[in-house]
Amino acid sequence: KTCYAYASATAIHWTLLGFYGESPDSFEKIKNNLINKYGTNGSYTKTVLEEQSKKYKYKIKPVDENGARQALNNYHICVARYDLTKLEWFKFERFFREFNKTGILTKKLLEKIPPKNEDIKGLSDEKLKELSGHAVVLISAKDGYLRFLNSWGENFGDHGFFSIDNPSTLRNMEFYEVYIDENDLTQKERNKHEKFKKELSVKYFNNLDNYNKLCEEIVICPHCGKKIKIKDFKGNFDTVQCPKCYKSYETKDERIIQKLFFDFINK
Repeated sequence: KTCYAYASATAIHWTLLGFYGESPDSFEKIKNNLINKYGTNGSYTKTVLEEQSKKYKYKIKPVDENGARQALNNYHICVARYDLTKLEWFKFERFFREFNKTGILTKKLLEKIPPKNEDIKGLSDEKLKELSGHAVVLISAKDGYLRFLNSWGENFGDHGFFSIDNPSTLRNMEFYEVYIDENDLTQKERNKHEKFKKELSVKYFNNLDNYNKLCEEIVICPHCGKKIKIKDFKGNFDTVQCPKCYKSYETKDERIIQKLFFDFINK
């Protein structure tokens, strides 16, 4: 029942690291502070994120699925929460622990999965219908599925991650975008951010000429087969979109990844 603390601490820590290159508090310290403040019996994730935003100077914005996908494209962290009935929790956990650790859970699959007899033994129908919530971090959003980081350890799902086809597979799913607005910062904090961006730029490109040459290089889209200049791609580290066919796909092409990352840190 401390999932809210894991998800919130991950979002806070990653947001600070991505913006400044460092965080004043470690993930463990943030997580433990949240548990000490909000308890071990669950807490509303949105409230936790809103209250902590004053301390760490970030913003939180509720978004829908499209907004969550756009948040990832902007390299923002996105926390998600959802509900399941007790019976659905038994099925959910069994799917990702036993049936298909790396699979994509759909609503039809969730309905068809048989619970273990020992899980439901002695529980009334009313008890099995009780709702309870959970908080996770949205890691990537591909065509056809969403991938999340859970807090149940590496033995769950795909080394601690799980995927669903769309938010309607789970109940009452909500997304919260977490990001830093430069308008809220002091000049000292802005300078710190600019210094971090400059260090990253130097790390990836010695000069602008190298970047311009890279942008003119050609790659072939795996979907439409057309030749595309690297400068025309949009996306993030995880997923890029072809400007010709508009289909998204995962890329391991370091040239595209570097170009997109350079664009991000210099926008």
